Amino acid sequence: ATAAAQFGWCRPRFTADIGRLRIVKGRHPLVDSFVATHHGFVPNDTDLGGDGAEGDPRCNAPGSSVRVQVVTGANLSGKSVYLKQVGIIVVMAQVGSFVPAESAELGLCDLVFSRIRGVDRATA
Repeated sequence: ATAAAQFGWCRPRFTADIGRLRIVKGRHPLVDSFVATHHGFVPNDTDLGGDGAEGDPRCNAPGSSVRVQVVTGANLSGKSVYLKQVGIIVVMAQVGSFVPAESAELGLCDLVFSRIRGVDRATA
């Protein structure tokens, strides 16, 4: 709790909505601590599933919600850090830890899927 207060982490809030994942100003705990001494880490929001996505133009059917994100961008733009950050925050919350975010709301989770390539090849 002392470290959570020192680094600005929050207590995650759990909801009965299993597909809900809302993280406000989330940070990767290791990258944030390393980059803080240099330039600072830019926090990221995540909003998947749940009622918070209703009315979102990305949702086609009434009552539907965003359940998938496709993350694209230039090389070295932080895509892998963002994916790992979200996964780490979900796992930390599920084990009862404070999380590196301004706020976090999520449903119970028993799976974390991600596809991150370690090496890019132009011929692949």
